[in-house]
Amino acid sequence: MFSLVFDRECYQPSFFFRLWDTYQIAVITYRKNIKDKWEENLFQSHTVTVLANSITMLLYEQNVQLGGYTFREIRCLNEGGHQTSILTTHPDITLSEVASKMFSRWCQ
Repeated sequence: MFSLVFDRECYQPSFFFRLWDTYQIAVITYRKNIKDKWEENLFQSHTVTVLANSITMLLYEQNVQLGGYTFREIRCLNEGGHQTSILTTHPDITLSEVASKMFSRWCQ
Protein backbone atom coordinates (compact mmCIF):
# COMPACT_ATOMS: atom_id res chain seq x y z
CA MET A 1 0.00 0.00 0.00
CA PHE A 2 1.23 3.48 -0.84
CA SER A 3 1.43 5.93 2.09
CA LEU A 4 2.26 9.62 2.29
CA VAL A 5 3.97 10.79 5.49
CA PHE A 6 4.20 14.54 6.06
CA ASP A 7 3.88 17.44 8.50
CA ARG A 8 0.79 19.61 8.85
CA GLU A 9 1.35 21.69 5.71
CA CYS A 10 -1.12 19.62 3.66
CA TYR A 11 -3.63 19.21 6.49
CA GLN A 12 -7.09 18.80 4.98
CA PRO A 13 -9.29 15.92 6.23
CA SER A 14 -11.48 15.89 3.11
CA PHE A 15 -8.35 15.57 0.93
CA PHE A 16 -7.08 12.68 3.10
CA PHE A 17 -10.40 10.89 2.74
CA ARG A 18 -10.48 11.47 -1.03
CA LEU A 19 -6.95 10.05 -1.42
CA TRP A 20 -7.95 6.91 0.44
CA ASP A 21 -11.42 6.48 -1.00
CA THR A 22 -10.44 7.12 -4.63
CA TYR A 23 -6.83 5.86 -4.89
CA GLN A 24 -6.20 3.76 -1.76
CA ILE A 25 -3.38 6.15 -0.82
CA ALA A 26 -2.99 6.36 2.95
CA VAL A 27 -1.77 9.41 4.83
CA ILE A 28 0.13 9.72 8.10
CA THR A 29 0.39 13.25 9.46
CA TYR A 30 0.15 15.33 12.60
CA ARG A 31 -3.30 16.48 13.69
CA LYS A 32 -3.82 20.23 13.96
CA ASN A 33 -5.52 22.20 16.74
CA ILE A 34 -5.58 19.64 19.55
CA LYS A 35 -7.37 21.09 22.56
CA ASP A 36 -8.35 18.02 24.57
CA LYS A 37 -6.16 15.60 26.49
CA TRP A 38 -6.75 11.89 26.69
CA GLU A 39 -6.51 10.22 30.08
CA GLU A 40 -2.91 9.23 30.74
CA ASN A 41 -3.87 5.80 32.11
CA LEU A 42 -5.04 4.80 28.59
CA PHE A 43 -1.50 4.91 27.16
CA GLN A 44 0.59 1.73 26.97
CA SER A 45 4.27 1.11 26.29
CA HIS A 46 5.21 0.16 22.74
CA THR A 47 8.61 -0.44 21.18
CA VAL A 48 9.04 1.86 18.19
CA THR A 49 11.94 1.81 15.73
CA VAL A 50 13.07 5.31 14.81
CA LEU A 51 16.04 5.61 12.45
CA ALA A 52 17.29 2.09 13.37
CA ASN A 53 16.97 2.75 17.13
CA SER A 54 14.43 0.99 19.36
CA ILE A 55 12.60 3.46 21.59
CA THR A 56 9.85 2.85 24.14
CA MET A 57 6.88 5.17 23.65
CA LEU A 58 3.55 5.51 25.44
CA LEU A 59 0.88 5.24 22.72
CA TYR A 60 -2.90 5.04 22.51
CA GLU A 61 -5.31 4.95 19.56
CA GLN A 62 -8.95 5.78 19.01
CA ASN A 63 -11.11 6.73 16.05
CA VAL A 64 -12.05 10.39 15.59
CA GLN A 65 -14.47 12.26 13.34
CA LEU A 66 -13.07 15.25 11.43
CA GLY A 67 -15.14 17.04 8.83
CA GLY A 68 -17.54 14.12 8.75
CA TYR A 69 -14.79 11.56 8.05
CA THR A 70 -13.47 8.87 10.40
CA PHE A 71 -9.71 8.68 11.03
CA ARG A 72 -7.41 6.71 13.26
CA GLU A 73 -5.80 9.03 15.78
CA ILE A 74 -2.69 7.81 17.57
CA ARG A 75 -1.26 9.85 20.41
CA CYS A 76 2.18 9.67 21.95
CA LEU A 77 2.41 10.74 25.61
CA ASN A 78 5.68 12.51 26.37
CA GLU A 79 7.38 12.74 29.77
CA GLY A 80 6.06 16.25 30.44
CA GLY A 81 2.45 15.19 29.76
CA HIS A 82 2.34 16.58 26.21
CA GLN A 83 0.34 14.46 23.76
CA THR A 84 1.54 14.39 20.15
CA SER A 85 -1.36 13.52 17.84
CA ILE A 86 -0.94 11.60 14.60
CA LEU A 87 -3.75 10.98 12.10
CA THR A 88 -3.81 8.19 9.57
CA THR A 89 -6.14 6.64 7.04
CA HIS A 90 -3.98 3.50 6.89
CA PRO A 91 -6.17 0.63 8.09
CA ASP A 92 -3.59 -2.13 8.47
CA ILE A 93 -0.51 -0.94 10.33
CA THR A 94 0.03 -1.04 14.08
CA LEU A 95 0.37 1.92 16.44
CA SER A 96 4.12 1.26 16.62
CA GLU A 97 4.43 1.29 12.82
CA VAL A 98 2.49 4.56 12.53
CA ALA A 99 4.74 6.18 15.15
CA SER A 100 7.84 4.76 13.49
CA LYS A 101 6.92 6.16 10.08
CA MET A 102 5.96 9.57 11.50
CA PHE A 103 9.02 10.03 13.69
CA SER A 104 11.43 8.59 11.08
CA ARG A 105 10.39 10.94 8.29
CA TRP A 106 13.38 13.23 9.01
CA CYS A 107 15.67 10.77 7.19
CA GLN A 108 13.95 11.37 3.84
